[in-house]
Amino acid sequence: MGKIICVTNQKGGVGKTSSSLNIAGALRTMGRSVLFVDADPQCSSTLTYGISIGEGEESIYDLYESGVEDVYDIIYETSFGDIIPGDKIMKEKETGLNGDPKKLYRLKNALAKIRDDYDYIIIDTNPNTNFSTLSAVMASDGAIVPVTGGYFAQDGLEDVLKSLKGMKEVNPNFKIYGIFINNLDKRRAGDNLADDGLAEKIESIKEELGLDKDEYKPFKTRIRTDQSVENAHRLAPSLFDITGKAFNQSKAKADFMALAKEIEKAVKEG
Repeated sequence: MGKIICVTNQKGGVGKTSSSLNIAGALRTMGRSVLFVDADPQCSSTLTYGISIGEGEESIYDLYESGVEDVYDIIYETSFGDIIPGDKIMKEKETGLNGDPKKLYRLKNALAKIRDDYDYIIIDTNPNTNFSTLSAVMASDGAIVPVTGGYFAQDGLEDVLKSLKGMKEVNPNFKIYGIFINNLDKRRAGDNLADDGLAEKIESIKEELGLDKDEYKPFKTRIRTDQSVENAHRLAPSLFDITGKAFNQSKAKADFMALAKEIEKAVKEG
């Protein structure tokens, strides 16, 4: 049975979408079958797959709004892998979806029908705890959480863990597979402090909030800052989907591969 994982953080600017895309790319490079789900109304992931939803074309919005008879009707097969695309109409329509509790479960029910066809289903979420994020949490087995070094003030990290605790209350079976530092630059003093004290800070806050000691753990891998990540998105979803010396030698590419292996280990143990 395939694992359904959402990449989430209620704070924007942590590289959630680029992390989602590169984790999916690394897993595909490892030989895993991956379905990408763009549940972020910004639709940035969808655009990197070369898809722009036009009038009359089905997307994740159609699934939320009215359901679809066959979920494969909204899965697009591309040279970069399969994707359920996002739709920018969600920006104006999302509030209206909140009024019908049944709609919150439509993604969960749809993915349950096809999860055996993939090793992993990776869901990119938006930075707000709204309908699309809650729907993704309901549909997922667990989460991977990117954070940035500059965000590791004590109160900032506590907000992240409180948000994750709330997600587990919505879905009691929801696992927090791990937290990782993204866009790490050792030249920045704040990043050095974050990197050195991450595990200790998490343990302290877990104890304060009464969180499960076996979850909310930091991954060992850190994703180093690398301009090639942004450059790659202009050409393809991930660093693993293009060739060239700059991309092949990318520090971030090596880091995302190491992270994907850690994620797979955490999922198997979880």
